[in-house]
Amino acid sequence: MIIGGLIELGQGYFSEYRSMDVYDMMANTVGIIIAALLVYSASNLFYRS
Repeated sequence: MIIGGLIELGQGYFSEYRSMDVYDMMANTVGIIIAALLVYSASNLFYRS
């Protein structure tokens, strides 16, 4: 999540063609959380003891 935030900040400050967007940063964070939950659920499904 930190790297995604830094990329968004970099887009706002260092790129003339891209802009920083808070909603894009929030969408990235939600995507990371959903992916982490899916990986956790899948690992529990396949590696039950």
